[in-house]
Amino acid sequence: MTLTIYSESWILDKAPVVNASPLIYLSKAGLLGLLQIVSSEIFVPQKVATEILQRGRSDITAALKIPVRGTLGIVLIAKQRGEIDSARQLLERLRHAGMYLSDSVMNRALALVKE
Repeated sequence: MTLTIYSESWILDKAPVVNASPLIYLSKAGLLGLLQIVSSEIFVPQKVATEILQRGRSDITAALKIPVRGTLGIVLIAKQRGEIDSARQLLERLRHAGMYLSDSVMNRALALVKE
């Protein structure tokens, strides 16, 4: 898997893009490899890379109207594609790694993948 950091002007014809959340929480939970399910190449905006270092917020993808895969979405894609057996198990690992996910949101997400 390749993580590419790029300037904002280069992104318009490229995908997928991830924000800081999946990089932080998937890494903490030892699940960074899940990003490969989305694509073998993942683009990380320069501002997101800076955000990870500074733990701030980045609105670059929203400003450019680029679809972003968040941590929850990556886990659901992995489940839908049969790459993982249990989305619930991975979501619990992510919670343990510090990702906030309410029971309500988690249950609605799990219902989407029939868990």
